Amino acid sequence: MSVAVVLNTNLLIEFDDSPEEGRFWYQVHNSGALVVFAAKGGDADRTEIVYGPAAWRSVKGNASKAR
Repeated sequence: MSVAVVLNTNLLIEFDDSPEEGRFWYQVHNSGALVVFAAKGGDADRTEIVYGPAAWRSVKGNASKAR
């Protein structure tokens, strides 16, 4: 598991690293939004999903530094 998000509804969403999906990591924006990124092989980074500040409760896993 590389990123696990608990939403305010207590639903757990997991983004697992795999050869098919790539590597996942997250960043918390200054606004409080949570952005989950992914990259596969030599492909460019992609935004997998964005959760608004009120949508998520906690996150753990691979974090990235602000760019």
